[in-house]
Amino acid sequence: FNAHKAVDAKAEVLKTRRHATVARAMTELAAAHRMLGEDDTSATLLTEAVDIFQEHAPDEVPIAMNNLGVALRACARRSEARAVFAEAMRLLEAAGAADAKGHDRAVMAINAARNELLVALEVLGLPVPAGLREDAPDADDA
Repeated sequence: FNAHKAVDAKAEVLKTRRHATVARAMTELAAAHRMLGEDDTSATLLTEAVDIFQEHAPDEVPIAMNNLGVALRACARRSEARAVFAEAMRLLEAAGAADAKGHDRAVMAINAARNELLVALEVLGLPVPAGLREDAPDADDA
């Protein structure tokens, strides 16, 4: 997958793989793998990105953790996904209304809670209500 070269090139220019710029490239690469159905690779990349963000860009941790939770859920690693979603929620609640980039933490918290609920429903074998499905239209689309 040639996109891995972008991550490697950024790491080479920055002389380290443990840089927020490299972690951002990893999250983009993880999204591409997720779209290709390569959820294990996506989860591996996001795990590394979260670790780097925790050290170099803490504001980016909750979003990356939420994405990691989605990848873990897709890998049927539900207990890990639930723990990651719960930690993302905790970080969002502790951080306040908006992060340094102006992201609305309330919206991110709602998304993390929704993802945690989806995992719980899957674990319990219960149907997912139409309004919670990932393919559900936004309220603005109605």
